[in-house]
Amino acid sequence: MSEWAKKIAGVFINNETRRTEIQQPLSELLIELKSEQGIREASVELVSEFPLVWNVIINGKQAKISEEDVALAQRLYDEPYEKTFTDPKRDVNDVLKELLMNRFK
Repeated sequence: MSEWAKKIAGVFINNETRRTEIQQPLSELLIELKSEQGIREASVELVSEFPLVWNVIINGKQAKISEEDVALAQRLYDEPYEKTFTDPKRDVNDVLKELLMNRFK
């Protein structure tokens, strides 16, 4: 395969990997949430592949979560107010819980 074709294929491979990385734990968190008293409905639907965007519905209230939201929340900054961030990232589960709590206050 030529170099340009590998680069294009890589974009789709990376996107699919990231989709799975986020969607699986998000679905599991919503299954856990369904067992809580007062929660009648909790579901997630992928609404866009490029960029990755999910629509989350909890008891009729809807909120969107994007890959960009997750990526920004995963960043760990070296020092307060620094613009650089370190390679180790926050756990996807922790980030998704935080995003869900912020969206469904």
